[in-house]
Amino acid sequence: MADHAEAHKVIAHRHSIQLLWHQESNCID
Repeated sequence: MADHAEAHKVIAHRHSIQLLWHQESNCID
């Protein structure tokens, strides 16, 4: 169960970085 929670945290973290990156590139445009 703890492993699953950790994996979910990593996925959420990666997802938020992707969102931030998209916002950054949108600002550049």
